[in-house]
Amino acid sequence: MAEEKNEGLVLLDFWVSPFGQRCRIALAEKGIPYDYSEQELLGAKSDLLLRSNPIHKKIPVLLHDGRPVCESLVILNYLDEAFPNQGSSGKLLLPADPYARAQARFWAAYSDKVYELGTRLWKLKGEARAQARAELLQVLANLDSELGGKPFFGGEEFGFVDVAVAPFVPWLPSYERYGEFSVEAAVPRLAAWARRCEGRESVAGSLHPPGKVDEFITMLKKHYGIGSSRGADPRTTDPSSIGSADRCCCGWVRLRRVAAMRAAVLVLSSPVGGSTVACGCLMRATWLQIKLLLHCLVVGVTNCSYGLVVRL
Repeated sequence: MAEEKNEGLVLLDFWVSPFGQRCRIALAEKGIPYDYSEQELLGAKSDLLLRSNPIHKKIPVLLHDGRPVCESLVILNYLDEAFPNQGSSGKLLLPADPYARAQARFWAAYSDKVYELGTRLWKLKGEARAQARAELLQVLANLDSELGGKPFFGGEEFGFVDVAVAPFVPWLPSYERYGEFSVEAAVPRLAAWARRCEGRESVAGSLHPPGKVDEFITMLKKHYGIGSSRGADPRTTDPSSIGSADRCCCGWVRLRRVAAMRAAVLVLSSPVGGSTVACGCLMRATWLQIKLLLHCLVVGVTNCSYGLVVRL
């Protein structure tokens, strides 16, 4: 095996990740050269990624002379501190005033909710999707209010919050489609800001077109089995016909195993009301099995007596 390169900057990333794109935009804005390392996220993760981020096992990770810095906003802060006057631009992303820096960090962290709630939009249905839609619109309204009439969140200059929020722009058309709303109508100042950001070289060179993002979301839905056929509807079975041996310890009725889980994670039907759920009861399933359940079937989580119940 070739010896790993431990000099300079290497970004472990995934092509469509908005969190990795934050780092790419920041590096481009500061004019700092780096090497890019594409990582596999849906299959087996690389040894380099697992060694570099053993806690979360996620991208992005910035390797600086072989030493890892994890989490996108941590990386943005690190770049400002480690390279304050370096790079072709010598630009700082954070403002000089301590209070303004604190506010920028707050809004950058807050913007993560856009991705979180947008993901819920394409994963959920019914009332759960409606709730995610309402929450996302409120988050966008709050960002729109913070932006106000300024060209960028920091004022006249493209800065820390802009770098944090801009990667979510190509995801917004998909969120609009699943949530049945219009960004332009709901938050016109934020929509105008998005167009200004798209015109910047650092942003245009780091992001992918909305169509590619939408294709990726469709692929994720197929990967996790969201919206696909799962066989006979458990709600057509009379729960009263199921014997006590087919009940898990928290009172839910077992109807069938999920073959893809390779474990005792069950698809269940509530004996009351017939609502379809999936339950990883802690008496029958490990936390790893429950985690797999959430990845394969998750559309919303509530508690059962011993474990987690996921409403389909």
